[in-house]
Amino acid sequence: MDLDRDLNPQQREAVFHEGGPLLVLAGAGSGKTRVLTYRIARLVGRTGLAPYRILAITFTNKAADEMRGRIRQLVGEASREMWTGTFHSICARLLRQHGDLVGIERSFVIYDETDQLRLVKNCIRNLGLSDSQVRPAAVLALIDRAKNQGLEPPAGVLMPTGSRREEIEAVLRAYRDSLRQAGALDFGDLILFAHQLLREHPAVLARLRDRFRAILVDEYQDTNRAQHLFLKTLVPEGGDLCVVGDDDQSIYRWRGAEVENLLRFEKDFPGARILVLEQNYRSTANILRAAESVARGNPERHPKSLWTANDAGEKVTYLEAGTPDDEARAVAREIRSLVPARGFSFRDVAVLFRTNAQSRAFEESFLLFQIPYALVGTTRFYERTEIKDLTAYLRFLYNPKDSVSLQRILNRPARGIGKTTEEALVRLAAERGVSLWEGMEQAVTEPGLVSATAARRIREVVGTLVALRERAAAAPSLVKLLEDVLDRSGYSSFLESLPDKERRVENVEELLRTASAFEETQESTSLSETLGAFLEKVALVSEADQYSEKANVVTLMTLHCAKGLEFEIVFLVGMEDGLLPHQRSSLDAAGLAEERRLCYVGMTRARRKLYLTRARLRTRYGERQEAVPSPFLLDIPAELLETEQQRIETWPAAEPRRARRQPAATAAESGVHFDFSESQIDLPALPGVPAAGRRQTYRVGDRIEHEDLGRGIVRKVEGGGEKEKITVQFEHGGIRKLMARLSPIRKIER
Repeated sequence: MDLDRDLNPQQREAVFHEGGPLLVLAGAGSGKTRVLTYRIARLVGRTGLAPYRILAITFTNKAADEMRGRIRQLVGEASREMWTGTFHSICARLLRQHGDLVGIERSFVIYDETDQLRLVKNCIRNLGLSDSQVRPAAVLALIDRAKNQGLEPPAGVLMPTGSRREEIEAVLRAYRDSLRQAGALDFGDLILFAHQLLREHPAVLARLRDRFRAILVDEYQDTNRAQHLFLKTLVPEGGDLCVVGDDDQSIYRWRGAEVENLLRFEKDFPGARILVLEQNYRSTANILRAAESVARGNPERHPKSLWTANDAGEKVTYLEAGTPDDEARAVAREIRSLVPARGFSFRDVAVLFRTNAQSRAFEESFLLFQIPYALVGTTRFYERTEIKDLTAYLRFLYNPKDSVSLQRILNRPARGIGKTTEEALVRLAAERGVSLWEGMEQAVTEPGLVSATAARRIREVVGTLVALRERAAAAPSLVKLLEDVLDRSGYSSFLESLPDKERRVENVEELLRTASAFEETQESTSLSETLGAFLEKVALVSEADQYSEKANVVTLMTLHCAKGLEFEIVFLVGMEDGLLPHQRSSLDAAGLAEERRLCYVGMTRARRKLYLTRARLRTRYGERQEAVPSPFLLDIPAELLETEQQRIETWPAAEPRRARRQPAATAAESGVHFDFSESQIDLPALPGVPAAGRRQTYRVGDRIEHEDLGRGIVRKVEGGGEKEKITVQFEHGGIRKLMARLSPIRKIER
């Protein structure tokens, strides 16, 4: 490590800053991770600060792991003494140590969204209500919103008006009490109770402030109010706090993130200094200029002008197809022309989209073109049924009061306990104010609580679980405990009976390997502590943690999942008004601003080549409609764009086998279409890139012809120049509003 040679002047200022809070505004690709890791290395190596006195907070577990690895390379094994993790994992660690001071058992389990939903449904039923009277998802949204603000429901919930207000409040209270009864916390509770711990126990706060002499936080623009308040309480006035963020990359408003935390940093931390990192090391100059032109459309942002010493590179390719399927085939064909002919590997390529629903067309096209791919952000490994079942067994063994986990495994595998018996047990436990486990024990010892048949079956389950608890107390390792669960619960035999047993067994074997690898990293000799740490790790896994750069596959993922990643080639697909910006998020100024930032994030994932693609027609609400190009396209200067003018029919050398085996005349019969009007990728007139003559200015009454919608008459003209919009009444396509610059239209004689 050479601090003078490895850092540019702005990075060096950030690394060597002393004397109070520091905000580093780090533009995309400007080396923020290097600043954080080198700052830690300087603190340890040059100021002599012990690693255990440093706290580093990241946005994802994957980022935390990468930071640990980089710091270990710089300062050696002493870095293991640092606290490095996400806000949730750091707060969980604090509550494991001091949670009893705020009424939290140290053996708490963490409920994910699935567990929360089951608990809310139980609360609704126990109150004699139905899901139609009080919607579980709506209750969860209220809870999440309040806790993101640092408030505990029901007191902190902005209640909806209406006749169900009292019922909702009752459900919120029951949910809160049920969590405590189960010895469980949800994600919001981790921050909420850790903050309460700091506020109400000055001695704990003083010890933590004395220990953590330097605190560093990554991705500060994506913190919510609760996290901000926690940090503000933890850091003493004038303390060594360094936060890194970029208001242009704040994309988690829907999760409660507040970009205002970054914008008002100077007010919340008096005396703070602000440094700006503007040199981009990732992207070519053309990609960077295009992305910056989109970002500048947001008025409320810290001023910054990114630049790069990299080559200009290729222009940004704008590619337009007829339908979403055509768009996917065009992307697949382009990838086949790049890999390996131009020296790229499949792992160099990412396809980014706004919604998960868009992935279907690309998955099908990639199968057709024999392109290996990985879809990131769908069902996570730990959410797969068999994995969720087995971790529920482990959670029950760790904390028998965890009623949600016990409820899940009551009849997994099938033990003859039906829904009626299950609901009766849940209701019994709620009425008596005990855990489900205690309710089951009472049901088999007190006659008349359940039917004789149900009591017999419950007794068998209790016997199985008691035996497992005894085995857990004596198990030599986490892996052995899992093997005991598989064997003695009957789950292993159950898996063998399933039609897709191979896939499920492979998942279970992966869980065993993961548990074994995790155990090797633990210093504790206590199985209970190791089990608790493993369950915590499982609970805190995020979508972004799924991505692996080792596999040689094309990555398909949403724009939100792509945050923090980079690829040689990026296809940003679905560049249409209603998709990007998304129709639900563009109803207010703040939502539209975040959609613009999301587009900027997607564009700046690309190192060497960026494609922006869209479909001209898309089916919405069961009807095929004209898709309006994304307004963000209008922000990109014409000289940075080029069009893809080849047709789908001109397959590359590595064309799909099915297409090669048959003549073009019969290809359509097999579902492979070589040439139809909606498949053309050559574009209508773009600024400075005319497709069939120069761009035209329209007047009311002009007759036009659209490639897909046919002939029509211009009824209204709005704006002018590059932003000219026209409303057209088509002979057969109804009335549509089009962007004149980007629509495939031409004037025709009257």
